[in-house]
Amino acid sequence: MASVDQSGNVVALSPGQGTIQATVGRWRLTATAPVVVQQAEFTVREGSPLMLSPGELDTLHVIVATQNNRTVNPLVLQWASSDQSVARISLGGASPAVGPGRAILTVSGLLQSKNIDVSVHRVVDKLAVRPRSSTKSKCP
Repeated sequence: MASVDQSGNVVALSPGQGTIQATVGRWRLTATAPVVVQQAEFTVREGSPLMLSPGELDTLHVIVATQNNRTVNPLVLQWASSDQSVARISLGGASPAVGPGRAILTVSGLLQSKNIDVSVHRVVDKLAVRPRSSTKSKCP
């Protein structure tokens, strides 16, 4: 359900409840504390859909809203892209736009998974203004 490291940091592993016990000092002082681990839904702060330009880079942040918008360490999550030719995703949640199209970025972990739609537009080759501007001045 939970583990405790040498520094006393508690890491939740699965939902449940239990008791943590710590013993310190030469007098072997002992303290106990109840621990309850509950599933908390996460979300991607940037939302969906994500709109990018070719070559643009955006970093996704996973948060737990019910825990005061606590940011989840991206390295404890798994990231994937449905189309690497449109958008890639790094272990840290950085997403570079590669080429035009649509892709789905997926973040998984903590017993859940979320999808983020990504649209990468084409590079603009030419810009036209309509109606065309007049070269003659119409001011009196």
